Amino acid sequence: MALATVVAATLGYPEGVRVAKYAQQHNLSVADAVLDMGVMTKEEAALLLDPALLVSPEKMSEVIAQWKAAKKHA
Repeated sequence: MALATVVAATLGYPEGVRVAKYAQQHNLSVADAVLDMGVMTKEEAALLLDPALLVSPEKMSEVIAQWKAAKKHA
């Protein structure tokens, strides 16, 4: 469930809560939940839902900022 914080930081708090609830209700990991829900692609989930990001707030911010910038230009 901790990775739901990354979803919240990336897509907003309401979406993070929705993903966390879905994951819990369906007994899924957060990564599987975002895929099931169509919230992220497999590639995005692999990049953004790396547990190592939870112990490095600076790296998490950097990765999220890069992802958001790439989404704007897509």
